Amino acid sequence: MYAKLKKDSIRHLFLAYTGYSVGKDGAAHEQNWNSSRFSPMLIHYDMGTGLADEVFFHEYLFLAMSIKDQAGKMKYIFMNEEAPANLRDWAIYTNELFSQKQNIDALYRLSLQNDLCKTIPIDVWIAIPYPHPKVFPHDWLRVQAVCHWIRSFLYRWKWANFKPHFRLKGFYWIQEGEYFNGPTFHDGYVMNKVNHYVRKKKVAGRYLQALWIPYQDAPRWDQWREFGFCQSILQPSSYFNTKKTIGKGLADAYENGQGVEMELDLGVVYDQEQRRKFFEYLNKGVTGGQDEAGRYFSPYMNHTSIAWYTGGWLVKEGCLTHVIPKLYENKDPLYESIWRFVKGTYRVKLEDGYPTGYPSKN
Repeated sequence: MYAKLKKDSIRHLFLAYTGYSVGKDGAAHEQNWNSSRFSPMLIHYDMGTGLADEVFFHEYLFLAMSIKDQAGKMKYIFMNEEAPANLRDWAIYTNELFSQKQNIDALYRLSLQNDLCKTIPIDVWIAIPYPHPKVFPHDWLRVQAVCHWIRSFLYRWKWANFKPHFRLKGFYWIQEGEYFNGPTFHDGYVMNKVNHYVRKKKVAGRYLQALWIPYQDAPRWDQWREFGFCQSILQPSSYFNTKKTIGKGLADAYENGQGVEMELDLGVVYDQEQRRKFFEYLNKGVTGGQDEAGRYFSPYMNHTSIAWYTGGWLVKEGCLTHVIPKLYENKDPLYESIWRFVKGTYRVKLEDGYPTGYPSKN
């Protein structure tokens, strides 16, 4: 069955991309967060009155695909053959995470001062930069480099002196499959050693956890326990990949004790097919079902860990935007559907499952 919700399990994890992403235009798009960008993710606003009423997402994963080095060149935090990041680049990544009024600090400030006028408890996860063999030419060096980076990150976290409501929960292995699996390099070995190191660390009296979110049919996606992870969430991948089916992804997660990643981006605002695909994720979370091979999977809305991939900040129609605030701005009922799913009260409706026409672009 899906990963059971136990004490300290992830409930709804929002993926907050930092650094830079390379768009379809080939340009680098800045993704770092400030408090105003976080506000629609942390807080739900009533579409009728515009007033803040409840907390939206309590748990956040900070991760970067790439950063710019001191020369302004793109360097990649995840696996990339052409421009893999080195230790100096990893330090830039750390500095960006801790920049004043940005990313971690922005979320912390908002947790203290926000439209709900109360302190909001937050759990934080941090993506570990990927140690590419081109930069670290031995698995032992790869492990040592990552452990050194974790130590430096924990030092920065300690001296940030966050209040107890703002908790570092663990680290996330950013590579979504076992890319190198021998004979010269072995990601499985590196993951196991790093995760063992993470799980021995305590912050504020609590042991840290190790998390992995592989995609459907990724190399050794089902070996998360052997790699030493505490939790794993599977990407169904069908929202982005027409060769993948959501049923198979959900059945795989169900059989392998993993949570489920919800996948959407600005496509749900402008593209009818992408919108339909995302409603499959919502609806099957309530109904459960079977994949094409007849394998059963149960409803997952209230019964397992959920991660939310929602894309990043993009310039659309001349404005910087993100899917969730855009849905709210459009008074799109999908905004409320997502909110109800997070609360655990979403119900399948005909107009939800089979939406007609495009939502307003105004």
